[in-house]
Amino acid sequence: MKVFIACSSKDSVSSEYLNLASDVATMLVRHKYKLVFAGKDTGMMGKCFVTYKYEEGKTKAVLDVHDTDYLDNVEVDAYEVEASTFERTKILYQSSDLVLVLPGDIETLAEFMSILEEINTKGENKPIILFNYNNFYTPLLKLIENSYKEGFILKSEIKSFSIVNDLESLDAFLHNLNKER
Repeated sequence: MKVFIACSSKDSVSSEYLNLASDVATMLVRHKYKLVFAGKDTGMMGKCFVTYKYEEGKTKAVLDVHDTDYLDNVEVDAYEVEASTFERTKILYQSSDLVLVLPGDIETLAEFMSILEEINTKGENKPIILFNYNNFYTPLLKLIENSYKEGFILKSEIKSFSIVNDLESLDAFLHNLNKER
């Protein structure tokens, strides 16, 4: 099983979020997931990668052509270089069995929304988990709820992703998902 982890690659995030990324990566390795990520060695993304390597997990980087310099700093098991961030997101999605969205930046939000649109347009059933750590995504969830109330979003679109709030909930979700497969 492969997991695409969408998260911030900014070095300016607090150590609390870096620790979260490391804890999540450790959990995913122990659940036998291979990492698919955007190839950066910075921020939470870098922490996920370093933890995967430390835990001897398998990794695949999918980079935008403008980000290939990151390959000098990461030793991955496989990589692909795509022409744009749109193509990169498409390949990240297609290369994974599960999408996990940790707290992140504009890039993370774009990946999450693009993947939701793809799932809803094609009627796919790939698990998407939004990790609402420290209520990070609560404002986004309120926007989505308001959009539903105003008729802009269908109930089926809201149901196309799951929300976890802590490591224990994520572990339980992964355990149940593994039992289903």
